[in-house]
Amino acid sequence: IEEFADFQCGSCAAAHPVLKEIASAYGGNKNFKFIFRSFPLQMHDKAYDAAVAAEAAGMQGTTRYWQMQDQIFTNQSLWASNSSYRDLFAGYAQKIGLDVEKWKTDMSGTQAKQRVDQDMARGRALGVSSTPTVIVNGRPVPFAEVTSAGLRRIIDAELQAANVPAANTA
Repeated sequence: IEEFADFQCGSCAAAHPVLKEIASAYGGNKNFKFIFRSFPLQMHDKAYDAAVAAEAAGMQGTTRYWQMQDQIFTNQSLWASNSSYRDLFAGYAQKIGLDVEKWKTDMSGTQAKQRVDQDMARGRALGVSSTPTVIVNGRPVPFAEVTSAGLRRIIDAELQAANVPAANTA
């Protein structure tokens, strides 16, 4: 499963708990892989910086990326309309235990930005034009199916077709 999302998109923030649940439910299956790709839209003036903030966190460890991603989505209503949003991001960095000075340096460097740019290029190459866009085995999932039940049904069908046991759905 590959998700393209914009950190400042309300629909992406609403879908975040669902995708987090799916990634957790299927994460133990060696035939399941969840890939999150940042796809900041031009209409959202802080989305690119939010994506870079998550990538900079990830430079201190994969777990840190997911923790920052969660902070940014969970607190979207606080930072999305706040001119001091970078200070809020720094607060999230501190809250999750990052070396904040290194995180700030990484935010202003090129590596984190290149990661976001690569995600955007992949999305454009796949024809992504809106967020969230969720793709399972190369096929886009209709937004109405981006629910726990909808994604479980789609993923379980894919695993069954590949003769792989599904996740524990209890």
